[in-house]
Amino acid sequence: MLNILEREELQGRPPEQLGQVREFLVVSPNSTTREAVVSAISSDTLLYAGSCRDLVSLPHQLGQRHADFVFVDLDSNTPPAMFFNRLETITGQYVHTRVIVLVSELDATVVMQAMQAGARHVQLKGAIPTELAQVVGRLSISASRKGTATGSVLSIFSASGGCGSTTVAMNLAYELQLIAKQTALLVDLDYAYGAIAPYLGVSARYGVADVLGHPADIDPQLVSSTVARYEPGLHVLMSPANGEVVDTSLITPERLETALLACKASYGYTVVDAPRVTSEIVGALARASFMAFMVMQPSVKDIRVGKARIASLLDKGMPPERIRPILNRNRKRYQMIDLKEAQKALGTIPLMTLSNDYGSVIKSINHGKPLANTAPRSSLRREIAALAHEVCEERAKRNGGRSRQ
Repeated sequence: MLNILEREELQGRPPEQLGQVREFLVVSPNSTTREAVVSAISSDTLLYAGSCRDLVSLPHQLGQRHADFVFVDLDSNTPPAMFFNRLETITGQYVHTRVIVLVSELDATVVMQAMQAGARHVQLKGAIPTELAQVVGRLSISASRKGTATGSVLSIFSASGGCGSTTVAMNLAYELQLIAKQTALLVDLDYAYGAIAPYLGVSARYGVADVLGHPADIDPQLVSSTVARYEPGLHVLMSPANGEVVDTSLITPERLETALLACKASYGYTVVDAPRVTSEIVGALARASFMAFMVMQPSVKDIRVGKARIASLLDKGMPPERIRPILNRNRKRYQMIDLKEAQKALGTIPLMTLSNDYGSVIKSINHGKPLANTAPRSSLRREIAALAHEVCEERAKRNGGRSRQ
């Protein structure tokens, strides 16, 4: 017998407790599945509000009473195509209800169809007792509010493949969370290769394309339930997830700006690795970013590309004082273009340099860890840490001296 705690039993509780109460529905023809869900998550603040056998009955249930979560069993007599069509209609109507699809076996195609239909998570039924409470906990973070965008976005652009922008992005994000004592998010916009996940050795079921392609609102809860957690202070929004090709049509400037606003509501710093992006995406990043970094090597081609990208950022309205050109792998002697020549070519925006510390970078990549862990005393690590300090100080200055460290 299922233990149903009715809303009337909440009378007399303090208002702050009432504001934390969430109700859920279970959609399944199988009583064992329904009982497994209720047993896994029922509590004083997660109330079982009832169940129905299929999606046909669900809109009526949602019309009768609000549900923060709906757990929908895919294993029914409804064909998958019809199932997901019905689910998409429901999620489009009840945009603030978080839908979790329950499956007997995980399949990449089913996961993608569920996300496209508006589901927030696909849960293996065999793991309901051990995983479901944690999943619901992640989705419940700030569920009663949209969130206030108080964080900062930093965009890292590259002048060429292999210029080191991913190394800069990953290590800058790591240093920022150490200095600011706030969780940082690393967003990988490399649609083709997605180097950050293999670099750090993380994996996730979903990625950046799933967030941007989600039919419902992109909010902080969607982002926090999609990221991979490298460490408590560093999360990663992967691209591409599961090694699949990203549908770049999903990555529109409007959706990206909405997603970054949600990131700013959840993270102190969001660092976006954007090595191969269109002019429209550059514009979206320019509008959303607190600062932008243009990483290039000391070569004629990289300087030309970097100069063009900086001009694009300026054309999109980004103030020059928020743009930081970075000459990576800089050496004092024996390089094609020296610092003076590079600065002259780029114009008046001050050019920063990062050392040619090849050995430390290779060690970091091979160990799948940031420089702070593999080569803490290396010149490159010290330079990126100094850059992170500059970012924190600049943000404190822009906030009128109120640092969020």
